[in-house]
Amino acid sequence: MLSFAVAGLASLGGCALAPARPESTAAALEADYILLGEVHDNLEGHARRFAWLRALPDGPRRALVFEQFDLEHQGAIIRWRDANRNARGAGAARELAQAGGFAFDAWRYEAYGPAIELALERGWDIRAGNLSRADAMRIARDPSAATAPPAGWSGLGDAALEAAVRKGHCGLVPESRVPAMALAQRSRDAGMAQAMRAARADGARQVILLAGNGHVRRDHGVPAHLRGAQPDARIMSLGFVEAGAEGDAEAYDAIDKVPPVDRPDPCAELRERFGSPRKSGG
Repeated sequence: MLSFAVAGLASLGGCALAPARPESTAAALEADYILLGEVHDNLEGHARRFAWLRALPDGPRRALVFEQFDLEHQGAIIRWRDANRNARGAGAARELAQAGGFAFDAWRYEAYGPAIELALERGWDIRAGNLSRADAMRIARDPSAATAPPAGWSGLGDAALEAAVRKGHCGLVPESRVPAMALAQRSRDAGMAQAMRAARADGARQVILLAGNGHVRRDHGVPAHLRGAQPDARIMSLGFVEAGAEGDAEAYDAIDKVPPVDRPDPCAELRERFGSPRKSGG
């Protein structure tokens, strides 16, 4: 069972660990790729993940890849950093987010700003990782535009993604739309994996992804795409999972159980949009 109670990470007590691969914590810290999940609206989970990041010991050159930056804005992020090489602090972090097209109306900036500021403070590379909404919608409309599956992928991966789409949309999305939406999710994962690989190719010794828990799953998330391209890569995935929702704990190398958020019924808006569950239609 993976333990994070080691030098440099001992302050992160309370990490509830799932049955995981027999890797030592030292091996996790030596990983080529670290994937840190999130429940997007759970600020306690974000705080714990930030503490995990901040506790990383000095050492290897690192890169931080964000789901919250679209790949099409990577050039803008590079230009901002080239023009602001010594920029530090909360104000600089917000300026970078603005330059990189951070969607302040869609993401809670206070959950991500500290990580951007930490990356500036420590000189880590900052990378965009996500497909734009427009590109994802294009795939959902035209499945032929989807990224090819990684090596070793099977129909089980597509089936699992389709099941996740149904669950994530409360069973309300017309069944005819589910496969294309799953392909869009697979393409998002492929894009994040490619961004991580590019950061490593550009010299980062260790690349860290910040993304939703669904993206950091070892079975059909970003790790599957990393393994398909680099079978020998050392990959560590940590899910920040709300207590009571740990059913898929085995999908990660380890989990940190965080208190659940008291939120409105997430299915209410979808019921207004889609109505009753349907088997077909557009």
